Amino acid sequence: MYDLPALAPLPAEQEKPAGVMGEAERKRVGDKIRAARTAAGLSQQELAERAGILQRQISQIENGRLNMTFDTLAQVAAALDLQTHDLVKP
Repeated sequence: MYDLPALAPLPAEQEKPAGVMGEAERKRVGDKIRAARTAAGLSQQELAERAGILQRQISQIENGRLNMTFDTLAQVAAALDLQTHDLVKP
């Protein structure tokens, strides 16, 4: 038998690397995208077509469930006639 070393407990919350969005940030960005989409009178499908992505991705983004790439964020922002920073600033 081998004696295995004790594992250190995981920290309650690991620090995220700079630039990584957590769940709360994704939800905040998703809420901004939903608000801009509805203000523009667009359906999720219409926004998806303008942005060149799938409708289900728009749904996941708006609900904070999709960890999107910067390129996707830029495509969605452009489809809404917004700057990327308009969607990510607090």
